[in-house]
Amino acid sequence: MNRIEKELSFLLSRLTWPSGGIRERACIAIANLFADPQWTIEVQKSLLRWISAQTLESIASIGLIIFLYIKTDDADSKIPSREEITGAIIKPSLLSNMIVKELFPEDIEPNTTEAMDSGRFPDEFQVNPFFIKYSRNFLPPIYMDIVERIELAKGVPLIKQWAFEWTRILDSEGKAPSAEALNFFYENEYSDFTVVRDTFLSEVYRSAYLRTLSLAIASGFISDLEGEFLAIQTCPIDLGLWFLKSNLRPEWWPMHSITTESVDIPTHIWDLTNAIWNRQKTLMDDWVIAQASGYVYKENILYDLEINGFFKNNSEENNYDLKSLSNKYRGINEIDFDPFTTGLNFRGVVEPCSVDSFQTQFGDLIPMSCFINTCTTPRWQFWRMYRQIWFPNSCISPCVLVFKCCNNAIIVYDGEEIIGKWIDWRDILREKATANLPPLTGQYLQIKCDKVNEFMQENGLTFCWICCLKKYEREHNYKEYTISSDYRLFI
Repeated sequence: MNRIEKELSFLLSRLTWPSGGIRERACIAIANLFADPQWTIEVQKSLLRWISAQTLESIASIGLIIFLYIKTDDADSKIPSREEITGAIIKPSLLSNMIVKELFPEDIEPNTTEAMDSGRFPDEFQVNPFFIKYSRNFLPPIYMDIVERIELAKGVPLIKQWAFEWTRILDSEGKAPSAEALNFFYENEYSDFTVVRDTFLSEVYRSAYLRTLSLAIASGFISDLEGEFLAIQTCPIDLGLWFLKSNLRPEWWPMHSITTESVDIPTHIWDLTNAIWNRQKTLMDDWVIAQASGYVYKENILYDLEINGFFKNNSEENNYDLKSLSNKYRGINEIDFDPFTTGLNFRGVVEPCSVDSFQTQFGDLIPMSCFINTCTTPRWQFWRMYRQIWFPNSCISPCVLVFKCCNNAIIVYDGEEIIGKWIDWRDILREKATANLPPLTGQYLQIKCDKVNEFMQENGLTFCWICCLKKYEREHNYKEYTISSDYRLFI
């Protein structure tokens, strides 16, 4: 075995490593090897062989997204033909079909739908109690929540079908279910834990889920569109976000760095925040900070700051429930968008909305921004999922807003003009997180100042910030972190 074969063998083995971070880095390393003309053919052959050896649908799809990364990075790359790629997929799924469709958008040949499930469970089938007990441990709870919701709405035994597919996979693999892997990655609720962990059993659950979606479509329980949308959520990365690089922490971010013990940390953070606000409210900068969050201090205690921008009328009413408004801002303040493609690449259009549409939840305040969810659930970039991606409130423009991922920001266009930028940053990011602490990262949304000013003048509004400073602390490492919150209104 020569050097390149050894390197490829090592990298390919890391595609099934339990850590999502290692899988993601291995994908990029393989793509980089492919880009070297000296090794392109060898990498292509090895990757196709690896895909053809995978008996789990979710794992095979990881190999496919490497080809998608390669093509996106360089449109002239000579990836294998559609026939070569589909021929290597031993276990096709809704997800692999959509990846192939993204690889060959000009090809009108339909994807195969054969052998994507095991058929309906037999009458004598009994659900293994292990399946139910650990379904929310090996996968995020949302998977079971979705199946329960469909089962309740349609009156069909979809959970039993999922358990049947799960059992079929384990039998074919000659494996018995075991919860031991959970102990390795998560000792207890207060310890360090690997944030993104996909064990063999996680992939069994996920592959069985994909098979269940296929049968649900074939049986008419859900539509093709619903099934594809749910399958996209099993993809570990969004293609647009994959190429979106994190930036350095901005200089203006109110980071507490004074080591003198006599300085009160939260007071100093609020003073720094107030200094930023005083400059913002004069509208002297080209951009207005509409939303931001990130950590501002980390030693034995962690402080995390969140800034939520609102438009308000010019009345003297300032008696707001700051906690409730902050929770709604982050919890229900979502914006819908129409994806341009199958949903594997985060870009699309957002239609304008009415100023009055926010009155029910926010009273006389209008959020300056709304969070926007990708069609995928990009668990390999968990910090972005935690802090969410923010978008200018579409009521500020009568035009359709178009957005796409660029090299270091998500850019929002109003016609030909750039009116919004979402940027995130990372200081210290590890595979492991501690208990319930937020990641040591941050993000912010900026809206063009003249666009904000124009909207306010047309509607007789001004803008304000509602900020929340959270403090995380604990006495001993065997205890839970306590969280206290301080809210401030900046007008």
